[in-house]
Amino acid sequence: KSFLDDYGESCLVYPWDPALLEGTTAENSKLDRYIAQGGTRLVAYLAMWRRKPAAENLIMQGYGLLVDQLIDKEQHTGTYDRHKGIPKLAAINWKEKKPHRMMHMSKAEFKKMAPYMTVGKFEMLTWARENGLEVQLPEGLDRLEKLGSYHAREMLTLTGPRAFWKAVLYMDRQGADFILLRDYWKMAGQLKMDLEDAQVRWPKDLKAAHDRVAVRQQQEKDAILKKHFEERLVELERFSWMADGILIRPAATEAELRQEGKILHHCVASYAKNHADGKTAIFFIRRVDAPADPWYTLELDEKELRVRQNRGKHNCAKTEEVQEFENKWVAWLQAARKRKPKRHNKKGMTAA
Repeated sequence: KSFLDDYGESCLVYPWDPALLEGTTAENSKLDRYIAQGGTRLVAYLAMWRRKPAAENLIMQGYGLLVDQLIDKEQHTGTYDRHKGIPKLAAINWKEKKPHRMMHMSKAEFKKMAPYMTVGKFEMLTWARENGLEVQLPEGLDRLEKLGSYHAREMLTLTGPRAFWKAVLYMDRQGADFILLRDYWKMAGQLKMDLEDAQVRWPKDLKAAHDRVAVRQQQEKDAILKKHFEERLVELERFSWMADGILIRPAATEAELRQEGKILHHCVASYAKNHADGKTAIFFIRRVDAPADPWYTLELDEKELRVRQNRGKHNCAKTEEVQEFENKWVAWLQAARKRKPKRHNKKGMTAA
């Protein structure tokens, strides 16, 4: 057979024969066993073995394929170029000489996991043990792989080591994924629910509890949005105006914005929160004889008294009539801003 391997600056293709190593310093490297167990990175393995001769202990115990996967993962850095240099395999505890301790396992675990230990399982096991998590093999590793390394790390920050496995087993019983549990806890916390209470933290029906708090949270958001719309209506009412059979007034509610967008087929509803928070100002342009019928929708920059956009049905441009009305309205706003407020003396008389 021919083997392809990369090491340093060289790419080598060569036939393999065990006799090649007889009489060399690599005669006891167990390269033949490494190959028999599925190893393919021959040059990389030999280079690593020279630095870490204890690697042959892993090969003798049937972990050649895992060593090969670790080498391959370290060499492939996400680009087409291989990582240069001798593989380090930092996940292995090279300070230990006994194979099971090198792999962060007991003797029984080491023997049990040899047939199907993968690089993903090994890295998850290493991470778990480094973070104080006890892992029952092989069931615990299967659960960790199902959870995924990213979510496992996030879960640990939420639960700590003591409650980590309780959360994992709870999700299994509920038939739920991490995202559902995480979002439930997040929403419950935002609603000031007592997550120290076991019945709150571990509800009998997670999905139903998630849906309930989602509804409560939306109701609270809707109430806050409604209040902000009411406050904005008071602030913007002074901009209401009428001329030439046309009127303009501020949006009063989120429902009005949604209706405006639905009838005129544009996306003004997406401006609701920014309008309520004072980041922009949305106004409705109507004909005086049809004040309830959406016609044009205008966005105003309050500070500059400048129209950002003014669109009709299907985002159509302004007619000359609407443009003329807009010009007059903006001129009226600017003139009102320039007028100085009247001052009054103590007796209530207007001062000159």
